Amino acid sequence: MADTGVIAVGGLATGLDTNKLIDGLVQIRSQSLNLLTAQLSDTQATQQSFGTLAGKFAAIKTAVQALDTQDEFFVRKASSSDETIAAAAAGTGAAAGSASITVTQLARVSLASAASGVSATTATVAAGNGSFTFKVGDGAEQTVALTATTTLDNLVAGINNLDAGVTASSVNLGTTSHPDYRLQLTSDATGAASNLTIVHDDSTLHVANTQTGLNAQFTVAGFTDTFNRDSNTFSDVISGVTINLKSLGTTQITVVNDAEGITTKIQAFVDAVNGVKSFVADETQVTTNDDKSVTVGTLADSSTAKRLADQLQSFVSNASQSATTQYVNLSAIGITTQIDGTLKFDAGTFTAALADDPIAVSKLFVGNGTAGGVANDIEAFVDGATGPGGTIAIANTQLSQDVTSLSDQIDAEQRAIDAYKSDLQAQFVALETLVSGMQDQSQFLSQAFG
Repeated sequence: MADTGVIAVGGLATGLDTNKLIDGLVQIRSQSLNLLTAQLSDTQATQQSFGTLAGKFAAIKTAVQALDTQDEFFVRKASSSDETIAAAAAGTGAAAGSASITVTQLARVSLASAASGVSATTATVAAGNGSFTFKVGDGAEQTVALTATTTLDNLVAGINNLDAGVTASSVNLGTTSHPDYRLQLTSDATGAASNLTIVHDDSTLHVANTQTGLNAQFTVAGFTDTFNRDSNTFSDVISGVTINLKSLGTTQITVVNDAEGITTKIQAFVDAVNGVKSFVADETQVTTNDDKSVTVGTLADSSTAKRLADQLQSFVSNASQSATTQYVNLSAIGITTQIDGTLKFDAGTFTAALADDPIAVSKLFVGNGTAGGVANDIEAFVDGATGPGGTIAIANTQLSQDVTSLSDQIDAEQRAIDAYKSDLQAQFVALETLVSGMQDQSQFLSQAFG
């Protein structure tokens, strides 16, 4: 309330409780303000619920994006008949099938080692000014300057500071009591292209290449030529499959549908849809309590939220235009609508349908090239509802305008109430002053006329 600077005398002259009278009159005058405040609170709660609803629709989009193409829909798992020879892992784009791989050579790093050592890593490794130069494969030459004070530690640090794809270290070939520290260089990458060459060595260590870098070599059934890879791990031979070679020999790489992985994606989709439907059902509900009071959901007055939930249901329950077999809608693969409007997912039914005709099941979600599937349609629907100019965005814009308007009305009403209270206080002060003056006159006259 505004400070009027008027002090009510509290009925000292009239005997009236003027403060109580003023508070009562102000309370009556404030009824419109209370209504506006309640309306603002309800509008803000509705706005918050629309924000929550947008988040739940975003969860649906994430779920359907994991199902909207053949590569995304099918989760595949890869196995190797001999894990000691090679391991395999399937990723996006892996196709079901098998291939036999025979490993004839593993990729390895290149090494360069010192033929002479020193008794401590702090010992010097050069007789005077000079250089130590090397290169990796066909790369540029890399040089570390040497002086008579350069120690093994200095040389190791100098090589590593070049960041040239080589790691230098000091290795003790001797014992604790009789150490023999040698410089060793190791290429960071495997393969022939990472082979180390010592171009120039003015140190006393006599460093030379002691292991050449090699490519992995292997054959794949169906191909006559030998494959070469600079790493033992690669993913460009069998589409979508990462293979890690471990030893020489032959193994069978097999890729199959991962029914459990696909089921997990479907369950995430069902959960996301249920998140929207349950939220809208709860927030549009009007409940009569035991004390006869009524609880109204934050979206009870919103036809927008109900309409969005109904549209979502139509995508779930209608027959798919992309169906080509008996799997014409989601209920045929175990996704049904319950009495409360939420979805129920029968994983057993889905797994059986997937085993029977995986392509037909996938087309329900990804479409058939001509017509879109459920995942495609729902994704487009969610984008339209939540994107700029979409249904939820329009509702939020209107609610924001309503919040601003109500806040302005509340501020104006509060100012009017403050002014009203100030007027009342001034009037009652004047009344008290008048009555007090009349009482003084009465006492004077009584004394004057005895």
